[in-house]
Amino acid sequence: MKRILLAAISVGLFGAGLLSFGLTSITAQENDLALVGGQPQPASLKADDQPSNDFLILEGAQLSLIENVRLSTRDPGVVESVLVREGQEVAADEVVATLDQEMFAAQRNAAQSELEIASQETKNDVDLQYAIVSTAVNKKVLERSRDAVSQYAKAISSTELERLDLELKRSTFSREQAERTLEVNRLTEGLKAEELAIAELRLKNRQLKSPVTGTVVEIFRQPGEWLNTGEPIARIVNLQKLRVKCLIDARTINHDMLGSDANFLLESLGKEISVPAKVVFVSPEIDPVEQDFAIWAEVDNSDKRLKAGMVGKLKIATK
Repeated sequence: MKRILLAAISVGLFGAGLLSFGLTSITAQENDLALVGGQPQPASLKADDQPSNDFLILEGAQLSLIENVRLSTRDPGVVESVLVREGQEVAADEVVATLDQEMFAAQRNAAQSELEIASQETKNDVDLQYAIVSTAVNKKVLERSRDAVSQYAKAISSTELERLDLELKRSTFSREQAERTLEVNRLTEGLKAEELAIAELRLKNRQLKSPVTGTVVEIFRQPGEWLNTGEPIARIVNLQKLRVKCLIDARTINHDMLGSDANFLLESLGKEISVPAKVVFVSPEIDPVEQDFAIWAEVDNSDKRLKAGMVGKLKIATK
């Protein structure tokens, strides 16, 4: 009886082993079918889950500033006044701050006076006119003296003729010198005009103007503080147009996206906001490790509802 019971138990255990082996083989076959290209993939996709060929959605798209200006100075000096505050809107070429101007104004005035003096010297051609008249008179005197000698040999001595010839040469050289002096005066006037322009430019640079239209977000110096060359006094950002930056897998793209229409998608208060965008840059370089590259799009933000640093999705039209 015991032998019959042991035989029945052995048969049961062997059958259970065969069933477990069969289930393991089936599971392995399903996993092999689910691997495509070494990446885990669903065994099947419903029709509603198929990706659209009309657009591409990129995760992790982030908004950044296009115009982010640190307003600095060309010449060092003491801050005389700061005419803006944080959060204030400024226009392009609007004065944001001024540096001490007294010395630069004096240099401008001195340069202007030197230019006026040089202009008067350029207009003064008295020496040239005198040299022209002297040359003409000395030439006539010498010619008459030679005519007299030709008629009567002892009318004028040879020494006197040599002196008259020397006077003619002297007046001729004086004329040439006067012409050169006048030309030098013209060049000097031009030089003084350039020096005046430099002085006026340096005085103008004491007014620090915003190069862009935007919003003042930081002020780094206050009146009375020293500002070195190249140091910023304020930071100004333009929020009217923002840049969307993201990375895209190079293995999923087979067309040129530059100039493509796009939309920046953002979740706000439980709702998805869609802002029209345009692809303006596609990096020509692919990261050799990650096999991705950068892509930029620009969005209009005239209403200023978007802020730099927001993260969303970039939906790019592929057709």
